[in-house]
Amino acid sequence: MSRSTANVSFYCRESKKNKDGLAPIELVIILNTRRCFIQLPRKEYPAAFKAQVKGKKRTDLIEYLDGVRARLNQIPTTFLMEGRPLTSDALKTYFQTGGYLIYTIENLFNDYMRILSKRVGKDLTPKSYRKYEIARDKFNKIISPKEPVSAITKAVILDYQASMNFHFNDFLYRRFVLKFTVYCP
Repeated sequence: MSRSTANVSFYCRESKKNKDGLAPIELVIILNTRRCFIQLPRKEYPAAFKAQVKGKKRTDLIEYLDGVRARLNQIPTTFLMEGRPLTSDALKTYFQTGGYLIYTIENLFNDYMRILSKRVGKDLTPKSYRKYEIARDKFNKIISPKEPVSAITKAVILDYQASMNFHFNDFLYRRFVLKFTVYCP
């Protein structure tokens, strides 16, 4: 078993002050040399933040930071109990959303279309890219784009393929369908 190291600290970024002089409090997590920043909703005056953090008096700010630290300390236990790998990005996502990030069909399409858009003009024509957009729109009529990727079953793929074969007889659409069979259980 490898050794893990973690460090949690709080900063009040003076460089991000608003016109009232308040700056956001940032939570910095260093997990196995990977650093991530999380901006907390609370804002403070930087000088007052430094004085309260270094002081020995229990203030409202110290109670708030202890609450954030306690909430953060529960997350690794949850990951260990569920057998999930603990990374700084996963910890940040879980902390910000209150749970795991669910990869939706919309996320899948957006990622794939982003990759394709970079290829337009190189090895992909705008007309072919448009066909991918049409295929995406037709797929979204069969299953909601807000569903998790795990909702794509073989039955959904076969329904989509049948509807595309009925309307179009194009190699590009069939290739697009094959990309999603990877995600079927």
